[in-house]
Amino acid sequence: MLENLKLKIGAPAILGKLATYPLLREQNGASDLIELDEALATGMASITEVSQSGRVPVLAVKNGCDRDLILYDGEELVGAKQNRIANMTVIVGAGSELNLPVSCVERGRWNWKSRHFKPSESFMYPSLRRDKFAQVSASLKEGAGFAADQSRIWGDIGDKARRMNVHSPTEAMQDITDNFHVSDQGLADQIPEAPGQVGYLAFIRGGLAGTDIFASTRLCRRKLFKLLRSYYLDSFDKALRFPPVEASQVLQQIQRARCRPVRSPGIGDELRFRNTV
Repeated sequence: MLENLKLKIGAPAILGKLATYPLLREQNGASDLIELDEALATGMASITEVSQSGRVPVLAVKNGCDRDLILYDGEELVGAKQNRIANMTVIVGAGSELNLPVSCVERGRWNWKSRHFKPSESFMYPSLRRDKFAQVSASLKEGAGFAADQSRIWGDIGDKARRMNVHSPTEAMQDITDNFHVSDQGLADQIPEAPGQVGYLAFIRGGLAGTDIFASTRLCRRKLFKLLRSYYLDSFDKALRFPPVEASQVLQQIQRARCRPVRSPGIGDELRFRNTV
């Protein structure tokens, strides 16, 4: 399946210790999906706690739009009783609702800030997103659903805050990101979107930090700077080490990867794969 993507690697762009290679498609795939920021802006979609008392590992998503909504793994949701991140990528059908598996990224708060969640300006930073993905994959193999190791996530955020000398009254991941914030314009000046771009390969100090690929240039454009902001944060963390590999090797492994379908709470199946990078 992935070998049919027919991706090409563009010229790299540099921002400090972060280098990104755009992934390009000559024929842009069409997609009528609406992403989270767009959907919430219409007022026709919402994300809330599942009840007045709330449950840490799950949120309620309602999509009142006339288009299917895509919500990406690692997207940060802020507000309500505590900030969370999505544990998976899921498509919520038009006019439907579901319970979304999430992890908490704000250990020190459990009180109402708002009734509805809103998207933050960043994703979970890639070093933790990779670890969380492995945790969820292990949980799925054990038949325990899209669950992550909440204690490990809290521990990673706390360790990162200490390494980067960030104090957060509620131990919030968002406070770390805000301390190393770079604007959309700052990102656009150094890492401009390339024509036909549907994703990227991101390297920090010469090691592969991660990659994301989207169904269309439009969806990539909507999420690109949020994701790059999370990589930019990790580029300041000198304790992190990423595997050294050539961009061409990564693309080959992506295209040769064998996927395992997993039943999704939303539309279709989620395809999960592992590689040797």
